Amino acid sequence: MIIPAAHELHSSPLQFFEHNFSSLIDQSKNITIQYCFSKARVKKKDFDRINIVSVNGCATPEEYGKWLTTIIEPSMDNLFKMLKGVHQTYWEPHLDYISDKMEQLTFITTDERFVFQDDDFCLIREHHFKSFNNCRLCGPGQEELNIFGHYIRFKAVRFAEVWIDVIYSAIDRLDLIHKLLLKSIAVSSPLQDDKSTTNKSDYKIKSDLTVSHMGFLFRLLVKSGLIIVPGRQNMNLINWITNNFQSKNQESIRLTSLRNKYFTPDLQALDFWEQKIKDWQTMIQNERDNLLQ
Repeated sequence: MIIPAAHELHSSPLQFFEHNFSSLIDQSKNITIQYCFSKARVKKKDFDRINIVSVNGCATPEEYGKWLTTIIEPSMDNLFKMLKGVHQTYWEPHLDYISDKMEQLTFITTDERFVFQDDDFCLIREHHFKSFNNCRLCGPGQEELNIFGHYIRFKAVRFAEVWIDVIYSAIDRLDLIHKLLLKSIAVSSPLQDDKSTTNKSDYKIKSDLTVSHMGFLFRLLVKSGLIIVPGRQNMNLINWITNNFQSKNQESIRLTSLRNKYFTPDLQALDFWEQKIKDWQTMIQNERDNLLQ
């Protein structure tokens, strides 16, 4: 991995990102799904079952997540070191730029809808799932990929979800880098997002949400009228959230990061809350059934 000198960081953030995160970028451009066929017998009938052997050489989603994290860790360390070598006025804009570039890496996944049988070969229904764009499928029956290619990508859905989770976790790590940089200077930076950052409560609510998930949650609460925010006071709400909540992976949420996710939600956050709402509907129905028994 080629690491540019510190002076290159503020002169060319794009060059820094492409050099420092080159291994991750290469992964995003070369997603290979290895698959195979096996025989399954259901209700005295034999079926061909498609199994995922590996994605980019990783046999399980857990292994894939660890491998991606291993790739990202050195890049994050180098980013912190490089930022320490430039003036603090460059910190936040460059972290925002890198955050945007990282988020673009989630676009190698897409939402698919297709109708096929469940794994038990009994029920045929429409499936909604995340899949990799432009991935390479390697295995038998290449001449029929136009028929079962959708199903192969469906079987690799957990790998696509891991990719998204790792990228958003890395974006959350940028908040920690910003916090560590601020701690490294003796006096408060004049570029702090808000004066109230010096009055943060020692206690913060720990969440299992990424910054993206949190931004859209509060946007939903405001738009549905469950939280009343007077006109032009959204920034006060966002600042309060950063002062009182922790994201999934970091204790500190950067104001600019949450602001971007609040006003410009991404598809991953929409999908996340759509599924959560469905889960809540099931929980509510279960509670209702218990009360009526």
